[in-house]
Amino acid sequence: KFTFVEDCPNAKSCTILLQGPNQHSLTQFKDALKDGMRALKNAIEDKAVVPGAGAFEVATSVYLKNEVIPKQTGKAKLGIEAF
Repeated sequence: KFTFVEDCPNAKSCTILLQGPNQHSLTQFKDALKDGMRALKNAIEDKAVVPGAGAFEVATSVYLKNEVIPKQTGKAKLGIEAF
């Protein structure tokens, strides 16, 4: 049995209910949730985010395509385009 209280003005907390097929899955869910909340807390406190998941590679590719390749010729241009 669950009781839900919704539409509370100025709410300061919440409860997250985790359910899973076994204790191992629950432990994994709990660890992932803690990691995500910690990352969010750090981003808010530091007022900065460090991109990940290939963000550097994407940014480098866009920079090379838009800024570097148009100025190159010959084999150098082909090498950059291959990147």
